[in-house]
Amino acid sequence: MRTGPLVLAVVLGVSLAAPAVAEAQPWRDARRPPERRAAELVAAMTLDEKISQLHLQPDAQHQRFVPPIPRLGVPGFRIANGPAGMGPADDKPQKPATALPATMALASTFDTVLARRYGRLIGDETRALAHNVSEGPDINMARVPRNGRTFEGMGEDPVLAGAIGAADIRGIQENGTIAEVKHFAANNQETRRQSIDEHIDERTLNEIYLPHFEQAVTEGHAGSVMCAYPKINGVFTCENPALLQGKLRDDWGFEGFVQSDWGAAHSTVGSANAGMNLEMIDGTWYGDRLKQAVLAGQVSEQRVDELLLPRFRTMFAFGQFDHPPVLTPLPTAQHDAAAKEFAERGMVLLRNEHAQLPLDPAVRSIALIGPFATKAKTGGGGSSAVIPTSTVDPLPGLRARVPGAVVTLDDGSDPARAAALARTAQVSVVMVGDNETEGKDRPSLALDGNQDALVAAVAAANPHTVVVVKSGGPVLMPWASSVPAILQGVVPGPAGRRGGGGRAVRRRRPVGEAADHVPGGGRGHPGEHAGPVPGHRRRGDVLGGPADRLPLVRRAGPGAAVPVRLRPVVHDVRVLGPVGAQHGRRRDGVVHGPEHGPPRGRGGGPAVPGLPGGRGRAATAAEGVLAGVTGPGRVPPGDDPPGRARLLRVGHDEPRLASGAGRVHGPGRGFVAVAAAAGAARAMMAG
Repeated sequence: MRTGPLVLAVVLGVSLAAPAVAEAQPWRDARRPPERRAAELVAAMTLDEKISQLHLQPDAQHQRFVPPIPRLGVPGFRIANGPAGMGPADDKPQKPATALPATMALASTFDTVLARRYGRLIGDETRALAHNVSEGPDINMARVPRNGRTFEGMGEDPVLAGAIGAADIRGIQENGTIAEVKHFAANNQETRRQSIDEHIDERTLNEIYLPHFEQAVTEGHAGSVMCAYPKINGVFTCENPALLQGKLRDDWGFEGFVQSDWGAAHSTVGSANAGMNLEMIDGTWYGDRLKQAVLAGQVSEQRVDELLLPRFRTMFAFGQFDHPPVLTPLPTAQHDAAAKEFAERGMVLLRNEHAQLPLDPAVRSIALIGPFATKAKTGGGGSSAVIPTSTVDPLPGLRARVPGAVVTLDDGSDPARAAALARTAQVSVVMVGDNETEGKDRPSLALDGNQDALVAAVAAANPHTVVVVKSGGPVLMPWASSVPAILQGVVPGPAGRRGGGGRAVRRRRPVGEAADHVPGGGRGHPGEHAGPVPGHRRRGDVLGGPADRLPLVRRAGPGAAVPVRLRPVVHDVRVLGPVGAQHGRRRDGVVHGPEHGPPRGRGGGPAVPGLPGGRGRAATAAEGVLAGVTGPGRVPPGDDPPGRARLLRVGHDEPRLASGAGRVHGPGRGFVAVAAAAGAARAMMAG
């Protein structure tokens, strides 16, 4: 059959359009390198078009959005919150997504393979919901114990946060989603977060606040970095050339783009010259003010080009120009199952006297008690909050796990009534917790309301009491010695959906290990009053090991990590303020943990000791095996159990040894990654 000229022209017009456009607009040619395509695109843009791409432009339909430029083939750019699933994003209203356990729980797995799977799920859902960027992971250190966003981070140690964070980033970026590691740097409290000035010496900055960000860039290859709210030594981080240019680009070779936190930009010329590439919320500083600065000669148009290039290069490299993300259905059932596994693997068994856990599947009556036993808790508050695709409250979740038991619920509002119920049951499960959220810090580390009294009353009524702590960070447990079992789920996500006690009735031992220090009971614990309150003076502003716990590695080559022993240096750490009406200052030093030596209570007496980071019953079970490992991770004979080696897993069945590598001046340890200990790991897992 002969084809008519018109039909042939139509067919050829469709097929030849792309080459014709590519010839006129060479940046559309996917065969060219990303750097060249970005440069060609920027060269074709007007000044107004360039400036329009340097800041978000929220409107009635969008809240985290850079509009497209159709004439140049520039797609729209949509940004989603992380780090535990897709939180508030560009969509109005927010779309549901899989609610993952908090990244603090992820860090408690010590498992980089699991972390990559966790990230892959986030990246897949971010792309499926038609967004370009996932703002995460959050790898800020747990330096201020009462920080309202502790749950979003990965603990108190930069080596652990670096390893888990880099794996998380690689997973997010596997399918073309850009990971945005945050908040760079020293973003450790919510109180006065937009104005606080943190005075940090060079050693502390490089040993505690920056190593994990370096690993996120050099090993995770993060496509983006979010600059944070605080000032560091008098300079806001989003206009700090020493950080954005000196550290990120010059020292670490970062090729991606820097985006401000929500409203964290404070200048036009300063931010542009420092290297902030994208302003979020809107164009307050990078809109008309930037154009006027260019016209006045304060910022060169070449500098504007340099600000645009990294984001466009990254988008080209990730395929977002050639294959923009489009809305597709989520594999909800598959992702729910994965999230449940992540939550179970991140749970930490802090106490298990007389083998109380796992519960006997033959148990016939359970009293389910507490304010956190009535509803699912799927995450913390603020920008990380995910609208979950599905939820299951604790009562139906626990009944499904132990179908042969009668499970009775009490909200715990009346401790006497709850104790009476506990006496009638074979086992009592008490669910307590806190409600951490972005925007405010916790008033103390104590559980609020009557929760401590509730646990004490139930424990006195039933010797078989299991306490499940659903917290975003460390909490005081004055009742710890009176209960046989404590299971911690750090903002458990799907554990909240599945009842939070599922691990308690499984036969497999919990494998999570605390990524942050677990305080003891009593008011004397240094962390109870160490917080972002102006005027408080303290030595050490974190919960952790003693002052000699200085987690630092210098890498000797690919895959190698050499622990560095450092002499302990104790600095005063203060929160000083107010300075003017809105500003405060916080001095920080290299001390990593409460003051060296046994902490003392407010009245002069000793505080009840807790557990250092990395401590869980899974670690305890491995101590005998790991004591015989040779090399840097060898545990000195006679060392206290809290100082034993920890495991940094590279897969569920092949952990790696992690330890502070020997005694310095006390039993505290960092999570310093050292050589593989596969034989010891297999023995531990078999046990």
